[in-house]
Amino acid sequence: MSAKSAFVKATSNPILLQHWLRTRMRPRSLPLLLPIVYPLAVAADWQASVESYFHFTTDVSQFSASRRLSHDQDPTQPLIESEFANKQDDFVYEPDIEISNTFGTPWGEGEIGIKAEGLIFTENPRFTHPLVGIHFIHELPLDSRLILRYTAIPDLYLGRNQIRPLPEEHSESVGDESSSLADEEVSTHFWSLGIGHRFSDRINARIYSRYGFRIYEKPFEQRDNHFWTIGIHTELEPIEHLQIVFGYHFERSLSQGRHQPELRDDTSYENHFLTTELMYDLTEILGLELGAHYERNNWTTDLQGDVRKGEHEDITQGEVGVYYRLFPKFRLMAEFQTAFRKESFEPKGEFSYNCSIGFQWEL
Repeated sequence: MSAKSAFVKATSNPILLQHWLRTRMRPRSLPLLLPIVYPLAVAADWQASVESYFHFTTDVSQFSASRRLSHDQDPTQPLIESEFANKQDDFVYEPDIEISNTFGTPWGEGEIGIKAEGLIFTENPRFTHPLVGIHFIHELPLDSRLILRYTAIPDLYLGRNQIRPLPEEHSESVGDESSSLADEEVSTHFWSLGIGHRFSDRINARIYSRYGFRIYEKPFEQRDNHFWTIGIHTELEPIEHLQIVFGYHFERSLSQGRHQPELRDDTSYENHFLTTELMYDLTEILGLELGAHYERNNWTTDLQGDVRKGEHEDITQGEVGVYYRLFPKFRLMAEFQTAFRKESFEPKGEFSYNCSIGFQWEL
């Protein structure tokens, strides 16, 4: 069977598609496409924007999740086991480039683009990973537009985690819990669809949905899951130079662990995500950005012995940033971010803090 035929067959079944992604489309190979795509983009006279940030974080295991807790990112990041999380300080470098091209069609204006991003950890390089994305946007009648995206986050290291089930005879004889720990790594693929509509010069709204997979490396394959999301984003400009975004997502995830009661590790969930973001130009060259986000994961496992049965996770995050427009298409950025995460079965939650400086440049 050809690769194309295998993919067509796989798309009709979530389990087959998940297997196809694991075996035929190794996500770590996606960044290798960039040296091919980039010259084609330049030849087509595409536009580009470059961002570069330096971060300091107090929790390397939560850093990726806190950076992407936004309405237009991947807010429902993979589960982190707080008991074994790597709560270390680190400096992180984040390069980001996006190349796009606007074109005309008989039905209106369209845009296609690619995005490549990386998080490079200096003291904990095991957490270093890329993100690759492709988007397509096209105008629709009546001041509406269609937005399609594909995003891959390959080989994201989550830290050490306990292998399930824990061998009781081994733990009793040795008494060393670390002997049952292994590296946990996951790759994420998701496809998103948005339909936006401009109600007026000051009000935009978009219905948003996505479908995707999180594929775990052995020995945590029971956490493989597929998820779907539905939500709405509203963008307001109540006064000149002020933009406010409100968003709500509902997400449902089903993991393979629900079919393996002996492992007691069903990470299926129902998620509610609320966000608001504000961007205000204080002057022509100085601006302010504020954000507040809340996420609630209700674990839906019904397996006896699963620690998450009847439990939930709360995540609250806020950030404040300022930017200085040094040139019309070049601005400097500084940001402070704090997040609080807590599982209902834990005695206390965990705070994390991120400080960032960088620049944004439109080429």
